[in-house]
Amino acid sequence: MATTLLHLANHRSNNIGNAALILGLERVLREDWPGEVRFDREPWDEYSRGLRSFDERFVERLNSGCDALLVGGAVTFEGRERYAATGSRFDLPLELWQRIEKPIVFYGVSQRTWPYRRYHHMGALRRMLEHVVSSDRVLFAARNDGTKQWLEGVLGRPSERILEAPDPALYVPVRDAWHPELAIGKVNVIVSLNAEDELYRFGGALREQFWRRLGGTLSEERLRALFLRTRGWTRARGRLLSGLARAFERLAAEHDLQLVLAPHGFGDLPLTNAFLSQLPDELKLRTVTANAGLPTAHGPYFYDLYAKASLAVSMRIHSMNPAIGLGTPTVPLVSQARMREFMADAGLGDLTVDVLDPDVGERAYTAMSRALRDADDVRARLRRAVEALRERTAELDRRVAAFVEAG
Repeated sequence: MATTLLHLANHRSNNIGNAALILGLERVLREDWPGEVRFDREPWDEYSRGLRSFDERFVERLNSGCDALLVGGAVTFEGRERYAATGSRFDLPLELWQRIEKPIVFYGVSQRTWPYRRYHHMGALRRMLEHVVSSDRVLFAARNDGTKQWLEGVLGRPSERILEAPDPALYVPVRDAWHPELAIGKVNVIVSLNAEDELYRFGGALREQFWRRLGGTLSEERLRALFLRTRGWTRARGRLLSGLARAFERLAAEHDLQLVLAPHGFGDLPLTNAFLSQLPDELKLRTVTANAGLPTAHGPYFYDLYAKASLAVSMRIHSMNPAIGLGTPTVPLVSQARMREFMADAGLGDLTVDVLDPDVGERAYTAMSRALRDADDVRARLRRAVEALRERTAELDRRVAAFVEAG
């Protein structure tokens, strides 16, 4: 008889990165489960948008129709004010956790926080974590991007009950398809930029100092309004875009390039357009844009684009990790510690380029040139890294299956 998991994930998101998380996780669990496993998909994004509530009805749905709850590997800890019950996107009040009759598995959950940025309801998050690490009914695995260490910092101590899961997006399945964005016979380069939290992403040390000095007296909104008037973060943003444009201009003199701009969601379009405006006219004629805002069901089609590209230049985590999983040479443009932590854990930290590097354009050009020149060696290295991560995933999946089957 099949095991049914209530899979809580961002199934109705139009950020295509969620497709990599959802489909990659379901794929490896199907491959590693000792019997048949089925997924009853529950749209977590609708809870986060206030369209549904974590209440008795959620508990009843889980208890009556499924064998376990699978909380999928999305950003879970971001400190928004509306998550008052647990300080997390899984905002089920703790008194209702006691009514859950089925095992709970958190698989690859992650944080998106920034140094000194106010995290609302930290006390509620700490109480949730205390419950997680003391409960025999919860198996908790954070994504291998530093989230375990961050959560242990919140908890105030290390915990063997907080496991680590290689990012499931590494294992996104693809569907062979024709892609008009890819030019036959050319060097097709995917470019995925990230416009989320731009002020924090490009603010760097200046923003951290600003928050450290004034965060105790001013609200987050006031801090943002004041910092927006400074030019430091906009200079860093402009340096990345102009440097990247010049790097591609140099690369185009050496290769017959086709640039494929791949915004993963509508929010990335302004930054993508700003980058496009930096390209010389001749290179704009060799640039196309992939569909933005695709639903998660089209993930296998979208990521087949990555599988067939010559190179991915990735500022988004779920551009970087699926590209690595598919064996596509990748230049990660890191703008968050969690990207750096993942790459270090995978043994690939030397491939990254820091978006705040004063010489980011030269660094990007050097990394892209090397990736194209040594493409076969890079693919072999990525394959070895993914094989090692897949072994860790299989070990975790066996543990998850035994935990769920034990009831």
